[in-house]
Amino acid sequence: MIQLDDLIAPASSQDKFGTHPSGVAWAPAQLAIFEAIVRRVDNILINAVAGSGKTTTIEAGVRFTSPNERIVFLAFNKAIADELSRRVPRHVMAKTFHALGFAALRSSGWRGEVDGRKLRNILQEVLPDNAKGQAADLDYGAECIKLISHAKSRALFLEEPASQSAMVEIAQGIEIDEGTYRLPQICNWAAQAFRISANMRDTIDFDDMLWLPFYLKCNWPQFDRTFVDEVQDLNYIQHLIVQKVSMGQVIAVGDRAQSIYAFRGATPSSMDDMKLMFSMVEFPLSVTYRCARSIVDLAREWVPHLTPRDNAPEGQVIIEPEVPVDLDYFFQNGAIHEPLIICRQNKPLIKLGLRMLGEQRRFTIRSNLEGSLTYFVDTLTKKKDQMPKDEFLDLLNAWFKDIEKSCHDSGRMGQLAASQDRYDALVALANDVMVVDVRSLKRLIAQLFAGKDGPLLCTIHKSKGLEADEVVILRPDLIPSRFAKTEVDLVQEYNLLYVARTRAKRILTLMYDPSEDI
Repeated sequence: MIQLDDLIAPASSQDKFGTHPSGVAWAPAQLAIFEAIVRRVDNILINAVAGSGKTTTIEAGVRFTSPNERIVFLAFNKAIADELSRRVPRHVMAKTFHALGFAALRSSGWRGEVDGRKLRNILQEVLPDNAKGQAADLDYGAECIKLISHAKSRALFLEEPASQSAMVEIAQGIEIDEGTYRLPQICNWAAQAFRISANMRDTIDFDDMLWLPFYLKCNWPQFDRTFVDEVQDLNYIQHLIVQKVSMGQVIAVGDRAQSIYAFRGATPSSMDDMKLMFSMVEFPLSVTYRCARSIVDLAREWVPHLTPRDNAPEGQVIIEPEVPVDLDYFFQNGAIHEPLIICRQNKPLIKLGLRMLGEQRRFTIRSNLEGSLTYFVDTLTKKKDQMPKDEFLDLLNAWFKDIEKSCHDSGRMGQLAASQDRYDALVALANDVMVVDVRSLKRLIAQLFAGKDGPLLCTIHKSKGLEADEVVILRPDLIPSRFAKTEVDLVQEYNLLYVARTRAKRILTLMYDPSEDI
């Protein structure tokens, strides 16, 4: 990697590249990147720390390309691509990976239709009657779709048909729920549905847009230069797409220490894999313009090269040994500086949210469980809303005991962690004084997630991309997760801690709860 001492750009670079949109001069590291883009000699990997202005830098870099070039800027989702389209020069196409895949299918003569329920419809034929609809004790279709999606993200089954054994291997690293039917049977259904889907080419779904062009050996659109953002979150098939569409220089930006989506299919070594695939020269963006010095010092425990800006304030890192009894702690600064409250797990957020709800405080919760808890309760109880709370808790305990044994037997610690998080959240909700039966439990869940303003309570995964003057990390002792056993899992955990710490601009509070077990 190019070192900071090598990034002293000549004075003429400031004249050549102008100034930052805010009017200040570009930093030497940014000017070095612009010079490399203009020279077009090397493929470039930009390792950008949290708050380093990576998006501003790469957007500016696009402007130093020629209008005569055919250039694509690959964005993480459609909303970002649409926003980029309004900001980049006309000769630059801002696209998602899915849009490129769809274009490849079209250019190769495909003329079908897009149906987001393609796999659901297939699984209606594959699953037995007691494994679908209200007769099922679990949404087995959702679990099959999850397996199929992961298989496609890894570019599997392009040459050989999908198999149960391969699906079982995929399932070891992701979160797959089990019910009456166990993992081998779920994997068998997923393999059957995959084979049917691969041959049903007149209809495609979202994942097909990436996988099917490779399966059908389509011609991909070609570009003189390719810009890629959030490289740390890419999966293997997205790497292959970059390879297919790139005729010239590839410029990719990301942050190794913000790779936190391996459970969702992202490749943990995505940045290093991209660097190797394209023989990239690596450039650092090591200065954070977000975090105060004391916060940077703490975050350096995991990312030693993180550097505060020259005029960064000292800021504060506060340690609170327990969650305050008085909720005014979270509201004392009013609406302008309400803190961002984040946690590795859902239970501490839900407990705090229930307290705020009980005092009729304004708050918002963002969680991976949002929208799924009520569905899970309905499935577990077969929609028996009159079921007493104690009977529900007995069912919940039996479910967790069963899933715990299955996960331990198969070594699926990631699934056990997710199941434990769901179980703990529901126990906290069910034990609230307002809950007497399943109906009141569902009503409480709806109320808890109904807020739209006030302090934001969210999981660390949901906090990525956010920042706030004041951030509270609830239960920092929950990181690393006790279920993280492998090196990859532990790296993802410490990345989560880094993401959590670097959401704070001015004040970071580490808030413990000695009343809770780890």
